[in-house]
Amino acid sequence: MCKVPSKVVSPPSEFQVSAWVDPVVDARGHPADSPYVEIFWLPVLGPSATFLLRRLNLYLDMFPDGLPMDLSELSCQLGLGRPESRHAALPRAIDRCVRFGLARRPGANRLAVRRILGPLPAQRVNRLSPFLQSIHADWPDEPAGSVNPGR
Repeated sequence: MCKVPSKVVSPPSEFQVSAWVDPVVDARGHPADSPYVEIFWLPVLGPSATFLLRRLNLYLDMFPDGLPMDLSELSCQLGLGRPESRHAALPRAIDRCVRFGLARRPGANRLAVRRILGPLPAQRVNRLSPFLQSIHADWPDEPAGSVNPGR
């Protein structure tokens, strides 16, 4: 069990989470909790970054105007241990989301995350396994929020 310290000696490591609204991507992308993201984005992002996006989107469903998030609390919720070191799993997952354009840092201690993820870029599709490439080639091109394939 991961315990969040009750007394913090250094300043609290908290950030404000908000939605990153992008009408272009939002019109043709896939929700963060969709099968498309799990099947195609997960091999690119890794499980920690994928579940981070899913968890933050779940919270944004509950708090659409954004919410403060304690890094230690979030890290424990995701089973990633303590986030204090530079090489800890949660900061790396956040950095991966930013590096792949799925989150951005609009200011100090702020993180904006996409609610809808765009289609995987062609160069990333080409790096997927042959099995996933064949599934991707047959994946219907549907707008966000539509019925997912196979359901």
